[in-house]
Amino acid sequence: MSTSTENQLISVVMQLGAIAESNCHYTAGLAKRIEETGKAVEALTIAELITLDDDYKKLLNTVHGVAV
Repeated sequence: MSTSTENQLISVVMQLGAIAESNCHYTAGLAKRIEETGKAVEALTIAELITLDDDYKKLLNTVHGVAV
């Protein structure tokens, strides 16, 4: 197994796990973004979910000026 692949796997899993540890306002907002895609959560690719999470974090940082 490639060390790069292993590191990417760990990074992705950590980012997805952090969603569960986020506050209810964040998860509700991210859930709304997911619903707007028209796909069920389990139908999203990992890349799509990561992109939605990244984009929502950027939006919150722009609007509220805080790191999530």
